[in-house]
Amino acid sequence: MSDYDINLIFELALDGQELCGSYQIDVQKSGDREVRTLSVAEILADKERFDGALTRDPLEPEYDNGRIVGKLFLAGETPKLVSKARGVASYRLVADGGNRTSSRVSIEYSNERNDAFVDDCIAQMRATGAFYRSGMTVVQMRNGLANPVNEPRLAYELSKIVLPYQVKVTRQGEVRQSIKFDKSILGQILEVASDRLPVLNGFADHPLVRPNGQIVTEPGYGQAAGLFVLNGASRFPKFYDQPNDEQLKQAVETCLRPFRGYRFEDEYGRTAAFFAQMLAVLRPVFSCDPMIVTTSNVTGVGKGYFQHALAIVRTEELAELRNLESKNTSEFRKMLFTLLYEGRAAIALDNQDGPLKNETLYSFVTAPVWSDHVLGQSKSGGSLRSDALLLLNGCKVSFGKNIARKVLRICLKKAGAGHRYRDFGFLPHEEARKHRKEIISAVMTTACRAKHAARPRGTIGSFEEVNDLIRVPIADIAKRFPDLGLRDPLGLFKETVENDVDSLEEVDILEQIYDVTEG
Repeated sequence: MSDYDINLIFELALDGQELCGSYQIDVQKSGDREVRTLSVAEILADKERFDGALTRDPLEPEYDNGRIVGKLFLAGETPKLVSKARGVASYRLVADGGNRTSSRVSIEYSNERNDAFVDDCIAQMRATGAFYRSGMTVVQMRNGLANPVNEPRLAYELSKIVLPYQVKVTRQGEVRQSIKFDKSILGQILEVASDRLPVLNGFADHPLVRPNGQIVTEPGYGQAAGLFVLNGASRFPKFYDQPNDEQLKQAVETCLRPFRGYRFEDEYGRTAAFFAQMLAVLRPVFSCDPMIVTTSNVTGVGKGYFQHALAIVRTEELAELRNLESKNTSEFRKMLFTLLYEGRAAIALDNQDGPLKNETLYSFVTAPVWSDHVLGQSKSGGSLRSDALLLLNGCKVSFGKNIARKVLRICLKKAGAGHRYRDFGFLPHEEARKHRKEIISAVMTTACRAKHAARPRGTIGSFEEVNDLIRVPIADIAKRFPDLGLRDPLGLFKETVENDVDSLEEVDILEQIYDVTEG
């Protein structure tokens, strides 16, 4: 096989999400300890034998010291390998080693009418079903993520589906000449495509319930809601769209399982933890949602574990903890945009002790779309839809009232007399990882209760959708089953406002006191 063929096969694996016949995969059959290296052709030649077998990541077999992170799904018309290295990626398995699955469409470019060329290229982009608009940025669904598309990337992707040419007039007549994508044309395509492509409002690797009660169970893109679901309901335990009492109780306990070792400062602790789990699962369906703040009066109570558990439910990955930048507003705005640009579905801010004053953060909480530039790349910018779960932790965190009403605060209590550090006997985030699918189905069951529950009085401030889909069923469950120790979440938000400082001026004073006394 030539170097060109080898490069083409790897290119298809990396960007076309295809593993071709001669591509090598490390495979471990069920019940075997041995890991064997097999070609795609060998696997497809015996589908029944290898269906359900486990694999290393096909692109990075050495990922996490060669840990088994993939699985073969060979039944049906499209055999594939699903890998969970750094997110979720699905690869088609094809027996023919060097042939692309789609032919390129010839499109004529004319200096006089380049608008027609731009329109035709965008039409081909739409036809792939892979390109969308997030905010005003063109993104491509690739390797299980919505990846922003810049000009070099667009040129590469278009070269797979479009064969551009220009007609030249010679003495012998008209001649077609292949041309490259000009930088100015690529810029025009991106500019116009941001208005023409389907809108991507949210992305999840699991089924969802929308605020209007619609249940999204099938994988793929839904035009009405602008949601992209990677894995349908068939990949998850059964959930109930009309749950009975026992199913609702079990759903609550399943959601709270990773947090069973925690002690809370107030009667709203279990309610806040349950609310947070529902936010972690349903975040993609909301235009904005409360920031989840985990705080305590002392260190060593497991605030970081709590954040990691929620991040795993949202993304299946541990949170990458970052310090809150309060001095340089411009850099903090860019950091938030960069995290969205990188596809981070959970943003975790760490070590925010004492009073919080950060106008940028206040704006981010309720901003459906965020605009700025990528850190260190002044030319890479724009606006992106924000469907990230926003997490923050610290000791004795307090807020001004203009942000307090936008916060879901979870107050943790110290481990107990004579115990400085929390020892759960298990790791909360590993419990979340182990039971993630059950937690997702439990949240789905609870959210489905919303359309059958009586609507309580009042609403959660800026978050009408969150109120309808999360607060309403929790309030209903709390009223029907007092033994579960839940409360109407509306009281949780009212208490946060009442217990915090009255104004940003007061925050300034408290910050100065905090700095002088070193906490």
